[in-house]
Parts: sequence; C-alpha cells; structure tokens
Amino acid sequence: MAYTWPYRLLTPLSQTSRLGGLTKKGGIFLSGFQQRARMDGGGLWTTTLDSITLDTREAVLAARAWAAHLQGGTPFIMPLWDIAMAPRPIVSGAFAKPVAPADPTYGDWFGYSPDFDAPLIVSEVDNDALLRAPQVSLRITEGSAVYGGMTFSIEHETWGWRSYRVERVLSVSPGPGDAMDYLCDIQSPLREAINEGDAVEWDVPRVLMMATEETIAALEPVIITSSSAYPIDRLTFVETPPQ
Repeated sequence: MAYTWPYRLLTPLSQTSRLGGLTKKGGIFLSGFQQRARMDGGGLWTTTLDSITLDTREAVLAARAWAAHLQGGTPFIMPLWDIAMAPRPIVSGAFAKPVAPADPTYGDWFGYSPDFDAPLIVSEVDNDALLRAPQVSLRITEGSAVYGGMTFSIEHETWGWRSYRVERVLSVSPGPGDAMDYLCDIQSPLREAINEGDAVEWDVPRVLMMATEETIAALEPVIITSSSAYPIDRLTFVETPPQ
C-alpha cells in the first residue's frame, strides 16, 4: 500500500512540479545545437517542496517517521497542488472553493487523505486509449472549461497514480446532459491503457514518487534546544518509473 504525503501537516511555502524528460546526448550540428533523443517515453515528474517549517511536535515526529518510511526507495503518493489552475465549477460568478477533510487520528502520520471533503470536479475518460497514446478524450460532468497547461491524474490498474499535463485542447463537444468532452494532446503519453468511464482526478493531481537519499536526510530535523521551529529548506522527489 502506498501512503500519501501529509501535505496538510508537512506544508511547504511553495511546490514546484514539472515533467522533465530523460535524454541521451548525441553529436553537435553545424548550427551549434546538440542532438538529443527522448529515452523515457515522455518524461518523469519531479516535485520540489520549499521551506517547510517544523513548528509543532506533531510535525517533527511526522518528518522522522516519513524519513524512516522512505528508506530504500519506497514509493508513495505525492499530491501536486494545483487547485488554482484546475477546471473548478463556477458558482455565483466565482470558482468553487475546496473544503479540507478532517485530519486523521493523532499519531497517524500515514493516514492523511489527498482528497477534499467533497470533490469539486467530476470527470471521466470519454473513450478508450492505448498505452503511450499522445491524445485522450476527457469528459467534465461537473466543472468548467479545460485548457492547455492544466494537470490531471488517473489511477492506473498496474502502475497506480500517474499525472499528465494537457498540452493543448484539440476540440470541444457536448456530452450527455450538461457534460462537455475535451480531446487533448497530453504529456507524457499514457503510462498505461485507459478505458471509457475511468475516473479522472483534477482536484488534487497526484503521482507515485520516491525520495532521494538527500531528501531523506533532510527530513531528519536538526534539533536546536533554543528554538521551537526547525526549518527544512528543500525536499525533492521524483516519479517512480513505470517498468
């Protein structure tokens, strides 16, 4: 079982998430540009959490527990916080605001849910698509328009949670009722085949990740007896590669 990073307890000042490709360098053209070839089928997500302050006993204990848990490349679910850019429903002229769920029982540092108290965006896959497909058709039943630059996730049967970035919207068509269907170019290509009706997550995109040794070490706070707050400057995580 993959646990979810407790972002409401170990909360960064900022999070930067990007899809970066693994490349193999080649020769140099006469123009001066270097040849590069994609080797990973579309790239891997990395996310960086900046400026986490451990200012409670709970936060220090949680950081230590997670440092122990992540040893050896243990995969976990990392939320990619992007709600401001998500296709949220518009209520009374404004985007709907999320409500955080209740926190787990004290001491359960692995019991945090990435979901809101109630979902804002209801979405599903509109048509089947094969492994490595560069385009998908997505249906928004409750929400607003989809645009290039937005991020969504799908929980695949084999490879678990994987995230995708909409590169551009190719077409928009009406679905059943008030639903709208969006045919999108995406990055990366699909990690696994998807089926019509599969749920699509826009509220809190998430991806299966692992920690570097440097990140695990940084999670062990330096206890300063004259201070009640222990800063962590930066934590970096990388997507667990599908095999």
